[in-house]
Amino acid sequence: MGNKFVMVGGGSTQSPGILEVLRQRAGELALTELVLYDIDEERVSLLGQYTEMYYRESGSNVTVSYTTNIDKALIGADFLFMQIRPGLNKQRAIDEKICLSHGVVGQETCGLGGFSFALRVIPAVVEIMTKVKELCPDAWILNYTNPEAILSEAIYHVFPEAKCLCICDMPISIEGAIAKYFNKDLRQLIFKYFGLNHFGWWTAIIDEKGQDLLPLLREDVLSGEIDTLLMSNEDTKEDQYWIDTYKQMIKLFKRFPAFFPNCYLQ
Repeated sequence: MGNKFVMVGGGSTQSPGILEVLRQRAGELALTELVLYDIDEERVSLLGQYTEMYYRESGSNVTVSYTTNIDKALIGADFLFMQIRPGLNKQRAIDEKICLSHGVVGQETCGLGGFSFALRVIPAVVEIMTKVKELCPDAWILNYTNPEAILSEAIYHVFPEAKCLCICDMPISIEGAIAKYFNKDLRQLIFKYFGLNHFGWWTAIIDEKGQDLLPLLREDVLSGEIDTLLMSNEDTKEDQYWIDTYKQMIKLFKRFPAFFPNCYLQ
């Protein structure tokens, strides 16, 4: 028996990269069926047809389909990857620009921008989770939908028994950059973090000997020895946007050196 994997929000522009990882690791994941589900028929149809063709031509044995029928998508699912955006980027722009016009943080997961987003996302996710409880209650859900922390609380409040992991790739990327700075393997370090969604800070970086490396990082930043961290992701280390982002993160740490900031705070 193999696993059925459903992408909820399968028409997303983020989907192709995830679909490629699934194709490459299908054997390891015992993946036999992949379903792209979305309420946008045009988007899911385009990406669904592409995925079907790509998997077939690359020799994959995974059965690929796409649908706008959530019941059809979820029946028998073993894993769900949830990435939805009610209102699309058009509404995101409104959320952020209203905040910016009043001189406050407009980022879509922090502050009022994130709160506005949450008011649209929570009802949509609760509706999806209700269907999950009915059609595939034992499925694992990997939620990539923002705002992560608020949504995590909402899911746990309404569906405390759900097998749901809410994830974000930004903290692990920053932690990888910190590990690289100290010439450590990421697995040698324990990071302590607090905050709401992306609005957060690291309070300690404990190495394999029990030493906290955060004071050493703080000293190097305040002395001017470093003005950025080396990114651990090969795809972004030459990207000017990410170079500027990591430099901005160091500038923010210099101004508020008690804890190390998540780069979303730029």
